[in-house]
Amino acid sequence: MTHAGEGPDHHFPIAHIRPPGGWVNDPNGPIWHRERYHLFFQYTRVVPPKMTEVVWAHSSSPDLASWEIHGVALAPSSKHPGVEGFWSGNTVEREDRLFAFYADYRSSERYQPPRMAVSDDAGMSFGEDMPVVPPPEEWEGAEIFRDPFVWYEDGRWRMLMGSGLADGTAAQVRLYESDDLLSWRNLGVFASLKGNKGAANDPGMAWECPQYAWGLGVLFVGVWRPDVGTMNVLAIKGTEQDGRLVIHGVEPADHGPDFYAPSIMRTPDGRYLLWGVVKEGRDQTWRDEAGWAGMLSLPREVSLEAGRLVSRPARELEALRGELCCEYQGSSAEVGFGEVPRAFELRLRLAPCRASATLVLDLGGGEVHSVRVDGTAGKIIIDRARASQDPRAHGGSITVGPVDGLFASGSVELAWFVDHSISELFVGGAVVATTRFFPTSAGPWQLRLTTSDVCGVEARLWALRPSVRVAGQLEMTE
Repeated sequence: MTHAGEGPDHHFPIAHIRPPGGWVNDPNGPIWHRERYHLFFQYTRVVPPKMTEVVWAHSSSPDLASWEIHGVALAPSSKHPGVEGFWSGNTVEREDRLFAFYADYRSSERYQPPRMAVSDDAGMSFGEDMPVVPPPEEWEGAEIFRDPFVWYEDGRWRMLMGSGLADGTAAQVRLYESDDLLSWRNLGVFASLKGNKGAANDPGMAWECPQYAWGLGVLFVGVWRPDVGTMNVLAIKGTEQDGRLVIHGVEPADHGPDFYAPSIMRTPDGRYLLWGVVKEGRDQTWRDEAGWAGMLSLPREVSLEAGRLVSRPARELEALRGELCCEYQGSSAEVGFGEVPRAFELRLRLAPCRASATLVLDLGGGEVHSVRVDGTAGKIIIDRARASQDPRAHGGSITVGPVDGLFASGSVELAWFVDHSISELFVGGAVVATTRFFPTSAGPWQLRLTTSDVCGVEARLWALRPSVRVAGQLEMTE
């Protein structure tokens, strides 16, 4: 067995799920099954990927912090005649068996209707598959039809499918129901929004990867346009009435540019956990040279508080903490943390304070990545304009807000997970932002905090430990 992340590439993560090489895309089907968490993900051995070689790789964990990548669970073979690629979907458990639902990719077909396959060995392999529901009729005018999400609620199985109208008038999610996972009833459109190109929270032309936190009334969707491709993830809040979601509000599920393809599960204790794919944030030429692209985000707990989406790091991630590298408690306008590892978790509390506070991560060689929390304006600015001297890295700054109530209590809490080239920032539960940065220097890194006024500072920073082991062969055939 080997640790993912070994090797000379100082951008490669150690605490995010991905194999040592190849292309990783959407997370699929997270589930608690036979006393372990299981999480599948799209994978190909080559970068850039071939859509006809997309398979489902399989990983599992006892605790959401230590993961094993077992190998390929779903791949083109005689068990799946005609299927060329296994696109997004999810899994459910029934009678101690695992049922996988996925979008069936065939290069000659317009749509990717769902198919179902069953595993008797906890997701290590799946048997022959079968179609679930047919694609839309031509007269329905659907632009896309893919990415099933299945769950059990109130005595019946329910399924959402991502869709949207080809004339651009509405992005949609369609609803189906079943008593036995075999025969499905088409109940029509579950949720829909008209396109609003260029506006805040633009719903796009179609919705991919629909995921429903049914106990919260929150629908997560990947926003897609044919001229742009993947955009961002929206959280659509509403109340279900007669098989349709009456929408009350829409907000970003992640405020950064590099999070997509939501995938959700309900834990045995009733929490909702959300993953996404972390996109690359660098040009295709660099990805090709590196021989790897994409990884899965860390899991986050999502909930509703006072009608607002709240995202926090999954509490199990505390098990990722290694050495406590530094801590500080006091009142100061400037705190130097000194040298920090290239994979760390920072927990920071500023109180009482409405000042502007800036975390500056000095990457060496004149490269800098920073996060600024502006208490007066209620904004968060993530600046990666000088994080890389390589022009192939995506740069600029990302401004989030103004965010209502960010400093309402006179304090703010921040959790920052950095893993070599990935930043996942959580601020006060109100904001989560995923970004990538690619310093050309290998460090060492230095971290400091500056504030525009003296305020109380509580901070602790831990090294993140390697969390992923490759335990099986990622072959492209079963």
